[in-house]
Amino acid sequence: MRLARIALFIALLALLLVGGQPAQAQSKTLVWELYDVSLTVLPSGDLRVVERQRIRFTSGTFTFGFATIPLSKTEGIDGVAVSEPGGAQYQETSFGEEPSTFTTSTFEGDLEIRWFFPPTANASRTFDLAYTVHGAIRVNASGDKLQWFAIDNQRDFPIESASVTVVLPAGAQFLRNPDSAGVEAAWGLSPDGSSVTYIASRSLSPSDTFEIGVEFTHGVVPDVRPGWQAAQDQSEAYELGVKPFVDLGLGALAAVLILGG
Repeated sequence: MRLARIALFIALLALLLVGGQPAQAQSKTLVWELYDVSLTVLPSGDLRVVERQRIRFTSGTFTFGFATIPLSKTEGIDGVAVSEPGGAQYQETSFGEEPSTFTTSTFEGDLEIRWFFPPTANASRTFDLAYTVHGAIRVNASGDKLQWFAIDNQRDFPIESASVTVVLPAGAQFLRNPDSAGVEAAWGLSPDGSSVTYIASRSLSPSDTFEIGVEFTHGVVPDVRPGWQAAQDQSEAYELGVKPFVDLGLGALAAVLILGG
């Protein structure tokens, strides 16, 4: 399930006016020193996401960050919060670009979050981006499921270190070994079995993704299927139970036509 992820775009200053000369494009670079994502399944069935991103701005001056979160396979996202650990608590505003503020909007099925900070160059800043996702849990009698794109590939710079932690509500246990896709990752359960942490085995290039999947005890969160699940179930049933036979039939038909020709 692609959510997003949650992607971060750091806005670049496109042009600089220098001493009356024509505007020049300035090269700007950065690197994520760490990108840690916490996914807490709440007793209500909602999902609280907290992304901690420590970014080292290596060239150029940066003033705001940008994240786009797809709303597909959710029933809405709210409770957005932005902060710097031990520092500023950003305030939501409907417009403007004052430092320590952020804005939210929806566009073409995505939630867009933009936050502003004092001009930063040749330094590191740490941001906590948090939000609550409704309807992200896939409910089944055999076990409820969470599949999540914690880090997607909508970025231009690498990530040195990344991890994803999933925390289950009280009374829930993981039913099968946790799974991941994209960058290779090792995982380990907490002593009480209520959480799992994945750690990427290497740095992530801009094209790498980090997706996790877990299945846990049914009946701990409300037995209410999200609106998108029926279509997803039908699609997967077709892919697993019907499409292989269709492909086989088409292959046989092609062989007959070739022989007939």
